[in-house]
Amino acid sequence: SSHKLRSDWMDVFLGATCRFLIGTGSGYFHIPAFFGVPCILTNFPGFVPYYGLRRHDLYLPRWQKIVETNKLVSFEQYMSPAVSMISSIKNFKDAGLHWTGNSPEELEAVTKEMLKKTDNVGQYSTKNDNEHQRLFKTLAEKCGKKHGENMVKALAPISYEFLEMHVDLLKC
Repeated sequence: SSHKLRSDWMDVFLGATCRFLIGTGSGYFHIPAFFGVPCILTNFPGFVPYYGLRRHDLYLPRWQKIVETNKLVSFEQYMSPAVSMISSIKNFKDAGLHWTGNSPEELEAVTKEMLKKTDNVGQYSTKNDNEHQRLFKTLAEKCGKKHGENMVKALAPISYEFLEMHVDLLKC
């Protein structure tokens, strides 16, 4: 961020004109999102930022494991308070959890998925969601009610390949 060629103007220009962004739930992804640029939200341990994503975005979670059993938490656990709001290492430890970062293969798969989605801009539709995507979004909306009384809408699909690898975690 201190390179002589770096500038605030260029940060905004690149975010506004890129095909899509691969980013985390903090900081820069807000600039492309403001300009309607599709985003892949990845490697973010909490679920709450998901609710700000749109239909043309993609979500790839940083999955969480239970330290005691080394098993992945279910989607419902991941999407529900307090697990869905954990963001500090201390809070993860206190909850008996640790996370696994996204693998290069997961990142490559979600990037290829976004490349396909953005090949025909405006052609993407939720009609393309399969049964597992619909189950994921239904569960996300159900768990969203646990965050308060307001209804939330699950718009963004989760990475297709990631969901297919972990479809068993949709069940409690």
